[in-house]
Order: sequence, then structure tokens, then C-alpha cells
Amino acid sequence: MNPETRWLAGEIDAAAETPALRRLAAYERLHRDVLGELEEAEARLSALRKEGREKSATFRQTLGQKLLLAQFAQRLSQCLKDGHGK
Repeated sequence: MNPETRWLAGEIDAAAETPALRRLAAYERLHRDVLGELEEAEARLSALRKEGREKSATFRQTLGQKLLLAQFAQRLSQCLKDGHGK
């Protein structure tokens, strides 16, 4: 169970909460949000493909967003897994 979940479940009391735990929880929330946005972008791309709009500006913009979100999610996953950025 991650620190954010443990804190929300009351397993970590507010007095024991440290700045490091708050930062970690913030990164985990950011990672979860980025993954959610990535799923939304993939769904929009799928809908645009079904409409035959692969050449539209909307499709290309959404594809760019998806690629950026995928890269960002990958880097966040690596940071959270390794505990550092490099």
C-alpha cells in the first residue's frame, strides 16, 4: 500500500506525516492524474479514428498530447520505482 493510501486510510497519523511523505503522495497523485489524462487522450484518438479524422488538426494535436503524456508518465513511473530521477 502506498503512503498516500495509508495516510488516507488513517494508518499514518498527521503527527507522523513528514514533508517527504507529502511530496511522495503529491508525485503519486500526479502520476495517477497523468495516467488518467493519457487514457482520455487514447479514447479521443480512437473516436477520431472511427470517424476517419486521422488527418485533422484535432487528431494531430491529441496525438501530440498523448505522446507527451506517455513520456511524462514513463518518467514519473521510473522516478517512483527507483526513488530518484536518473
